[in-house]
Amino acid sequence: MPASRSPFPGIRQPIAPYHGTTCTDFNHWRYGPAGAPPYVSDKSPDAWQQRETAYAHADVIYLLGSKDTDPEQVDLDTSCAGEAEGPERLDRGKAYFRYLKSRQPQELKHQLWFVPGVAHVGSRMVASPCGVSAAFDSGSCKTQESDSAN
Repeated sequence: MPASRSPFPGIRQPIAPYHGTTCTDFNHWRYGPAGAPPYVSDKSPDAWQQRETAYAHADVIYLLGSKDTDPEQVDLDTSCAGEAEGPERLDRGKAYFRYLKSRQPQELKHQLWFVPGVAHVGSRMVASPCGVSAAFDSGSCKTQESDSAN
């Protein structure tokens, strides 16, 4: 999962509780729809709603490392907009999932799985039983939480 997520329009607040200076660019592209690139040709509210609905119906599994909690990790986005998503990746991922559920409470088909004992190490995420299950649809992750993101 990317460190930054492009939330769908509608909620004009950071997706996680944010304590700091006012962040005027949190809703700009790569974090939100403002200033979307040319390949997002139709930027009307109806088009965004259609994209959001289609995405909500997609088969998506988010893998979050249970130890990906270092707010000083070298590759962590510490821009104002990045910090508005949360202090570190695990909290950001949980906040994003809650945000999606709040936008699509009935339609969201996504799942949130937690990979035990893994921080920000992609090879360990992919090689984990959860990663293998997600990639090959060969089972499930024992630590999955599809209904909550505590």
